[in-house]
Amino acid sequence: MTDANFEFLQTLETVIEERKSASTEESYTAKLFAAGPVRIAQKVGEEGVELAIAGAQGNEKRDRLGGGGSPVSRPRTSQEP
Repeated sequence: MTDANFEFLQTLETVIEERKSASTEESYTAKLFAAGPVRIAQKVGEEGVELAIAGAQGNEKRDRLGGGGSPVSRPRTSQEP
């Protein structure tokens, strides 16, 4: 694992912990944690399938995902469910 990958994972862990401790009204991540590990696994699986399909569709679709294609990897917005 490269230093950049390790740094990304550390940042991701920090973001998840921050969002996990927020109220469920403010954070979709907090809602997922409140729903339990099965719901979290379901969501991660959904996002993985979307990423795999996008990768199979070619460069144009992958480029659109480069900015953070899923709630797992992108910054939170006010429009996030």
